[in-house]
Amino acid sequence: MHISENLEKFINIGKEELFLREKIAIILSNYFKINFRKEDILLKNNILKIKTSSSIKNNIFIKKEELLFVFKKELPNVTITDLL
Repeated sequence: MHISENLEKFINIGKEELFLREKIAIILSNYFKINFRKEDILLKNNILKIKTSSSIKNNIFIKKEELLFVFKKELPNVTITDLL
């Protein structure tokens, strides 16, 4: 029983992370009007890493401060301090 409770915690954490990555992908897709996949998004140590083409990365870098503001507004319980 104890093992299943621990397993349930990990499953819930995984679902929360997947939901967050999905939400971030939607925010980015709406902002840039192109499709972002949740599989290409990683949030670790408050740093959002996005796997995409170099031209889109350049756009992300140019719009970095504005994007951080959008994330803060759309995801008030999530801290994102940098975009890579």
